Amino acid sequence: MNSVIKILLSREHWLELSAILIVGVMVLLYWLEVVPFPLLLIAVLFGLMPLASEAWTELRKEKKIGTELFIVVAVVIAFLGGEYLAGAVVVMIILIAEYIARVSEERARASISDLIGQAPSVATVKRGKNEEKVEISELKIGDVVLVKAGEKIPVDGVVVGKGLVNQAPVTGESVPADKGKRGGRGICRDFA
Repeated sequence: MNSVIKILLSREHWLELSAILIVGVMVLLYWLEVVPFPLLLIAVLFGLMPLASEAWTELRKEKKIGTELFIVVAVVIAFLGGEYLAGAVVVMIILIAEYIARVSEERARASISDLIGQAPSVATVKRGKNEEKVEISELKIGDVVLVKAGEKIPVDGVVVGKGLVNQAPVTGESVPADKGKRGGRGICRDFA
């Protein structure tokens, strides 16, 4: 939740939200005939600038025609055809959609970073009768890793024994999953 708040409070997002707000207010005020056309045009150009910049970058550097270019062309055509409100509403809707997509992407990236950050860097390995702490990078195939109650599972592997595993960080499901021996069959082929 903290990562979401940090994302929403970033300077970049405030600029995006202000562009949405400016275009939206100008559309409403122009529709109510409170502001003249030049103010609507300035607001639309302000909202269209990031899209036009991105379209130009994609076209020039990546030699690719993206949706931003189509949006800019559609808005220009709407304005040339005298459909000022339609063009302005398109800009506002696209700005909102871009904002939602960017926030969702950043939330997903933050969640993945949090998940990766939770992974243990050491594991308890059973070697003979001894237990020793080993860096994850030093584990070898065939090592028996001990995971005690409340600990996070440091690596993937075959479960030997029996226990309940909290898979919520991976699956989102907060019900512990039963892993291990079932019906006395020995080694379970489940991955933790």
